[in-house]
Amino acid sequence: MTKLKLEAWALPVKNPVLKFVADHTYVTTEDKKLVWGCWGGHTGGQKVAQGEANKEITVCIAGSDGSSGEGTAGVLVYAVNGVCHQTANRILRDTRQTVYKAKGYAASWALYGPYGTISPGGMKDPLWIIRETKCGIKWWSKDPLWLNNSTTSDIYYEELSNFYSDLNDNLQQNKLGSAKEVEILLYTGELKALAKSRLSEELSLEKINSIVKYQIQMKDELSVFSLKNINNNTLGRENADNINKILNIFLQKVATTITESEYEAIFDCKPGIEISVVNPEFTLNDDIK
Repeated sequence: MTKLKLEAWALPVKNPVLKFVADHTYVTTEDKKLVWGCWGGHTGGQKVAQGEANKEITVCIAGSDGSSGEGTAGVLVYAVNGVCHQTANRILRDTRQTVYKAKGYAASWALYGPYGTISPGGMKDPLWIIRETKCGIKWWSKDPLWLNNSTTSDIYYEELSNFYSDLNDNLQQNKLGSAKEVEILLYTGELKALAKSRLSEELSLEKINSIVKYQIQMKDELSVFSLKNINNNTLGRENADNINKILNIFLQKVATTITESEYEAIFDCKPGIEISVVNPEFTLNDDIK
């Protein structure tokens, strides 16, 4: 069983028109001999995650061996099933690390979750669940692998480890509710971990619940939008712009719920600045520059 030391990188995206574009992320091995571009460029930037992974599992998930710089990890269509953040997280899956430190990640997570969705704002991509199983990934267990793979103490991974351990216990004891209730539980747990890591303290449960409520509203709106506008899993520039607009309506609501300093810490910019998670310049034939 061959082991790889993986590193994830966040690369600022330059755009002369858009005020705030989420970082592009990609994955390499520590020696840079293997590279997965995750829909875009794969040089430069700042390291945001690292960990050890099984090579066979990683290559299976990535869909390529990393020798060509390609690899979208089953995120079939950019911005329909996820963006580079979700792609990088999938390739990092066996490390139990994510690219949560990338700028714009919180907004990206709000749209697509950590590993991608069946459509913008939709439920977890069922093909991803199949891919995990096929490639040998076991569902989150009580073993706090986030901590084992982190080189330093990290509040985000500590919180996720505790959350998923409790979730696993409830799953084993059949204490989880409907699919919708589980979905809300996942949003709540992941948001609490993300917020605490950015703020170094817990966001109040009242604020967390309000944000999750707005997130559910956004996802419901995006699901309706997707049914009407996304045909044959294709996405045009206008639809990309509209996804960003729906996201920013959600962010406007969030800004009324938390303080300006809390918002800036979680979402990496001041309230009122439009965030673009979906890069409208991107097409299926072009790299993100």
